[in-house]
Amino acid sequence: QAGTKRGSKRGARRGILPGGDTKRCRENGAAILTAREAIVRARHELECFRSLHTRGAAAVQSRVERGAEELRAQTSREAELQRRYYQLTVERESLVKRRGAALGGTGASAAAEATA
Repeated sequence: QAGTKRGSKRGARRGILPGGDTKRCRENGAAILTAREAIVRARHELECFRSLHTRGAAAVQSRVERGAEELRAQTSREAELQRRYYQLTVERESLVKRRGAALGGTGASAAAEATA
């Protein structure tokens, strides 16, 4: 009986001694799994952020190029309109002078009549 009792105590001790380690091992295993899941999520978010950043940078470049093209087109159109305005002004002055000469008046009085 004494040997059986000692054997039983030894078995109980074997369960007690590593019992704390087993508990810590389970807790640490759960913490490791939680940390791993967090790392996987963080990597996924980083991939998404990098993808969005790349697309955003490309979109900015595209918008800048498009804006520059629109500016060139607008500048060209403005120059053409200014040139046309100048031609029409010269033509108008020429017509006013011819009208004044045809009417026998001076160019200045004819211009005054034309604007009146």
